[in-house]
Amino acid sequence: MNVKQFAAYVLVAAAFTPVCWAQVTSSSQVGASPQLTRVGIVPVRNRSASAIIPALMSAKRAAAGFERAGVMPTMGQAASSAPKDNGIQYHGGPIMDDANGVNVYFIWYGDWSKDTAAQTIVTDFIKHLGGSPYAAINTTYYDMEPGPTGTNVVKDWVTTGIHYMGSASDNYSRGVNLTDQDVGFVLENAVFGGSLPLDHNGVYVVITSADVQETSGFCTQYCAWHGWDNTATNDNLLLAFVGNPEQCPNNCAWFSVPPTPNNNVGADGMVNMIAHETEEAVSDPFGTSWWSNSVGAPSAGENEDLCAWTFGKTYNLPNGSYANMKLGDRQYLIQRNWVNAEGGFCALRWDD
Repeated sequence: MNVKQFAAYVLVAAAFTPVCWAQVTSSSQVGASPQLTRVGIVPVRNRSASAIIPALMSAKRAAAGFERAGVMPTMGQAASSAPKDNGIQYHGGPIMDDANGVNVYFIWYGDWSKDTAAQTIVTDFIKHLGGSPYAAINTTYYDMEPGPTGTNVVKDWVTTGIHYMGSASDNYSRGVNLTDQDVGFVLENAVFGGSLPLDHNGVYVVITSADVQETSGFCTQYCAWHGWDNTATNDNLLLAFVGNPEQCPNNCAWFSVPPTPNNNVGADGMVNMIAHETEEAVSDPFGTSWWSNSVGAPSAGENEDLCAWTFGKTYNLPNGSYANMKLGDRQYLIQRNWVNAEGGFCALRWDD
């Protein structure tokens, strides 16, 4: 099932998923308030999962027309107990299962003129993530679709393809203090303004400069999140928000000061967030597919959440830092992901 089919599918999925969905009143014209739904976060480093989930659910109920279902946790929010079976369960929803993989677009929000090095580091990362051993972990995830005869049901698996398709810039169109809905506006401005194509097989990542705040909890409740925006043209576009950890390196970056693998605190923190949210957007785009029943909600139980802020084996670098993988010509420290096989475990590659 692809993303374009989701508008009809969600009416069925809502009947059995434990996640509640809420959206703002639909608009007849582009530019009205986006119908944005958050699915997952990267948690901050110093809060427990059990503490953040009630806070997130309260925030969801308070936000007019907005329901948050999952995030990338901060460093202290990683799952604390090993679940049974493979540790993560399929809840019936769609995944990103195009045979060629998923397309990724960046939207650089704010002023990046003072840190073009970070843009280069982050772009190099996404260009080399697809087809990597790390991306192969997501090939253990699937959805269920009608088979060739239309009567039987077969598993349709994630592929390793992650394709960087380009970027757009946004010079503070919504100011320096963004709400969740503002992030949706930023996406729609880029797509309907012609800077980026409308792509149902795409994930649009809004990356903010160090002076931009996301007021729903960046740095305190989460470091990044993914979700989708139901536009006025009734297109469900997947998006992610990645904040700049230079604002709060002790909460949203593993290295709070140099040296870091690429000698850039912000960029080395953001690549970890982008890995987290991209992998979750593929395996659980709408909060209805893959998450752990033992955690109880997609907001803290998607595949990357189960391994948040854990890095496995590392090796030392000449600059005094350390890393756990090389992609292209660069070294990175990226959190592990959950392998949905052999009982389930955190790893940096499928055959770890």
